[in-house]
Formats: sequence, C-alpha cells, structure tokens
Amino acid sequence: NGDDIINVVDVVAIVGLILGRTVENDATEATLHLDNDQISIEADGYVAGVDLVVEFTGDLNIEFANNYVADYAIDGNTAHILLVSTENVENVLTVTSGRITSILEVTIVNSKDALPTTSVSIEEPATYVVGDAFPNPFNPSTNISLELTANADVSVKVYNLMGQLVDVI
Repeated sequence: NGDDIINVVDVVAIVGLILGRTVENDATEATLHLDNDQISIEADGYVAGVDLVVEFTGDLNIEFANNYVADYAIDGNTAHILLVSTENVENVLTVTSGRITSILEVTIVNSKDALPTTSVSIEEPATYVVGDAFPNPFNPSTNISLELTANADVSVKVYNLMGQLVDVI
C-alpha cells in the first residue's frame, strides 16, 4: 500500500487484486471481543483481515475456521496472530489450550485499508468473577467462589446487614 511496512494490509490488498474483489460495504468501525476462549469481531461492514499480538498463559493452541488463511508465532508468553479471509471475518479464533490474558496490539483491515485505531475498540472479559454465597442465609459460615483470570492480590471484605465490617480475608 506504499507505507513501507509489509503487514496484513498488504496481504489483504494482494489477495483482493488477485481475486479481482470489489467490496461496497467496507467496515469503518469494529469491536474486538475477547471472551474466555474465543476472539470475535463485531463490525459495521466487511472485515478481510486481522493482525493481533496477545499475551497468554499455559500451552497456547489456537483453532481457526476452515475458510481462513491464518497462522500464529509464539515468542515467550506472547503470540503474533495473522488471519486473512475471502469472506467477512467475524469469529477470529478459538483457544483450545492455554488462555489469552490480554490483547497488546490489534490491526483490523477492511478490503483495502486498516481501520483507524480510534474506530477499533477492544472488549476484554472481567479479570474476576464472584459467585453467590451459599448457603444463604447462613449461620455460622458460608462459601463464596472467586475466579481470577489474571494474577492479582485479592482482599475479600465481609459486611453484615448493618454495614459493619465482619471479616477480611
């Protein structure tokens, strides 16, 4: 595309030239969703490619849909993921082992250009989930589950119905 950088924008442009593709409904805005073991895109039009750099834990293994030309390279606890499709990209990938903890970089491409970073937003899941206390009501003890999706120091404070601090864990 003449910007002296070879990236997913150039790959999408070359594929479009080879196939003689013309698209009338190019995306101008997109949201990338990271939801536990899946990454997907919600856009206002056509998306042809995605370039991601993600952090992960565990032994990362990624599965792409059959209609994508895609691959990834791992360096330490980061992975560089590249995906190009001749169809609109919605479901980017599914993690079959390991866990993506954050998205460091993202480039989303319509049929000819990268979407401006101001039009791309990333929605990541909460880093914690607090389960219901059971049994409820309880006397003299209860169980509460707390799920963390990232390393963190945690403090749990328990209050009674009067708003008084009862315990800190």
